[in-house]
Amino acid sequence: AYRQHAFGAIGRLRTSFDGHGRIVAAVIARDPAAAGAAAFSHLSPGDNAPAVSAMIMNLPKELLG
Repeated sequence: AYRQHAFGAIGRLRTSFDGHGRIVAAVIARDPAAAGAAAFSHLSPGDNAPAVSAMIMNLPKELLG
């Protein structure tokens, strides 16, 4: 399910990479508020990009146990 979601974001690889970079930088800086904000922003990308919540809502029932 994640791979299918990720391939939907192929045109947004740079944006995704930058989002991960902000999360890592905040973790390295030991700034939990910035890390949380960066993670939340990354998981809710906007600009008509698929959010992780869309992936979760579309998970096959057999994966949910």
